[in-house]
Amino acid sequence: FTTDGVTSLGPCTANCNSSNENFSFHTGGYNAVFLDGSVRFLKQTMTATQVAAMISRAGGETVNLD
Repeated sequence: FTTDGVTSLGPCTANCNSSNENFSFHTGGYNAVFLDGSVRFLKQTMTATQVAAMISRAGGETVNLD
């Protein structure tokens, strides 16, 4: 994976490098803090579409975090 999505596997949304993305030393994902104060472990296999739906302000998207 590359952060710009140049590879055939598409964009990498987590744990590819620590320069400009969600990153942690946890295997398989990262902890994310939400505005309601909750903390959830998000899998690094989430697609860029899923990540964008989580951070959009007024999109009204629903996201399955399982």
